[in-house]
Amino acid sequence: MNRKFLTMILILMVCLPQASIGLYVPSLPHMMVGFRATEMEMQLTMSVFMAGYAVSALISGILADRFGRKPVAVIGLAVFVIASLACLFAPHVWFLIGSRFFQALGGCCGTTLSRVMTRDTFDAQDQVKVLTYLSMAIAVTPAITPMIGGYLETWYGWQLSFAALAGAGTFLLGAVWFGVKETAPSRNEQAAKAGVIFRNYKHLMTNKYFLLFSLTISLTWCAYFTFITSSSFVLQGVMGASPIWYGVAYAVVVAGYMVGTALTRRLSKAFELNRIILVESLLAFAASAGMLVWIWFQPHSLLGIVLPMSVMMIGIGGIFPACHAAVLKPFDAIAGTASGLFFFLQMISGAVCGVIIGLFHTDSALPMVLTIHLFCLALLLSFYWLGWKENRSLYQEDQTSTQKVV
Repeated sequence: MNRKFLTMILILMVCLPQASIGLYVPSLPHMMVGFRATEMEMQLTMSVFMAGYAVSALISGILADRFGRKPVAVIGLAVFVIASLACLFAPHVWFLIGSRFFQALGGCCGTTLSRVMTRDTFDAQDQVKVLTYLSMAIAVTPAITPMIGGYLETWYGWQLSFAALAGAGTFLLGAVWFGVKETAPSRNEQAAKAGVIFRNYKHLMTNKYFLLFSLTISLTWCAYFTFITSSSFVLQGVMGASPIWYGVAYAVVVAGYMVGTALTRRLSKAFELNRIILVESLLAFAASAGMLVWIWFQPHSLLGIVLPMSVMMIGIGGIFPACHAAVLKPFDAIAGTASGLFFFLQMISGAVCGVIIGLFHTDSALPMVLTIHLFCLALLLSFYWLGWKENRSLYQEDQTSTQKVV
């Protein structure tokens, strides 16, 4: 199988969930009017998507270890296409909310599988390169799709966004079915047995190395997801930006993410990943603190959100590929399970974060900005105390203990 073609497919697989978020975000305030829904109900379409994302990550890793990567990808993409059509023809907001869960359940398996298939196919040095490509794709997609979604909302309405997602899912389903071979070197017949699953989860959830990077990625994601969930209402509803200008502002913010992923790719050749993560956590904290001060004194400044957020996203965007590259290193025998649980913890934290945010009415930018700052503070403190001081002992301890896992 051509590795360049596989890399392109893996990139598309991680782009699909991000497009499912970014493409319709500019339409949220307008969908609220169309469905006669509340702001909390519209934010639930995002939180429930994250819950589906989390469940998908959890089960797709196990199923990929047991049945192989390709069958799981094909079934997941088929579910995504059907759910996207259900969103397109949703008669009321709760039908949309339910469809969003299944849309994530099917389409988001690609996030887990892409990492595992990268590990199956590429050597250690190329893995970092491919993982960086995947992280950059994850960054580029939400930079582009809100602008596209803004134009679609302005000229055609939100329905066309879900029609586009259904079409993209159908194309990718055909590409995986006809163009991708199985990458798993072997199938673990024990992987889907309840006893083995429990034992593997117990090992991972009591493993300091795994928990360190799971906590780090979860706090990083919560900081980012707070912006994703609230920015449409803040920038459009509070600050008066149009859907198109909101998409442009969103793209500027995400451009920082792209810079961060590229920076990590270069720095990883010269510095250990823990050092990179610590510095990028410090950058994210400093930028979020600057944003808090700016909005405190100029509460309606669009620039006060966009400029500090773009700097903060350099740190956020760099942390993601660093964590992805580091977390699976010691878990050869249960790579799919470890990857799935890792993304489950990340996404379920986002879902909980979204529900909490939805409880507060968005009438100013301050709640969003303060929440982002607190997550960045927690990220910096937790990684400094749990990761930086104990990084070598954690890795050495885990290299030994992982060999005992089935």
